[in-house]
Amino acid sequence: MIAQGGDGLSRGALNEGVMRGEDFLSFIPFHLSAFEREPKLMDWVQDLVNTSTTIATFLTLDDWFERGHDISEWSTRLANHSVPIIHPLRAI
Repeated sequence: MIAQGGDGLSRGALNEGVMRGEDFLSFIPFHLSAFEREPKLMDWVQDLVNTSTTIATFLTLDDWFERGHDISEWSTRLANHSVPIIHPLRAI
């Protein structure tokens, strides 16, 4: 907040961060995933979720559309339309 400028705004500091004209989005690390921002997060989630019957599965951006929606494969039916074949997500 100090570098972004919001911390000093209530005290009239108008020459820091976004008040000086810097881009607000440059202070938000959207280019990093939660696991990149906090390396211990994946271990923490696994400790919470993993039991004898469940295992945490972490999907990449490429996995999300199909595996994240339980699509295991595609089938071509009438008029060459592809339809998803859905099976519950299983840990791999």
